[in-house]
Amino acid sequence: MNLQLFPVELCYQLKGDDSLQLLAVQVNELLSSLQSKNEFSECVLLSKKDKIIINQGYRFANREHQVKNTADTKFRIGSITKQFTAMAIMMLEEQIYIQ
Repeated sequence: MNLQLFPVELCYQLKGDDSLQLLAVQVNELLSSLQSKNEFSECVLLSKKDKIIINQGYRFANREHQVKNTADTKFRIGSITKQFTAMAIMMLEEQIYIQ
């Protein structure tokens, strides 16, 4: 399995649904471009607060059998998420949300 994380930094404050739609279009164009070059084959969930901006699969979950990725594709990620959970807990503790 190949896990790729693409850090996204927004240089401006998003306001309103029009900005979210524009962001969705721009991100989808980028990922579709990478997909067409066989450089991207993953699932993406991009959200802001409670608004889902993108929830989509790109290319194949299984290339050999031509099984496409969808928003519901399940991946065997095992223990890889533990470090992210630990970091999220530390951030919440630092921001005094938990003790």
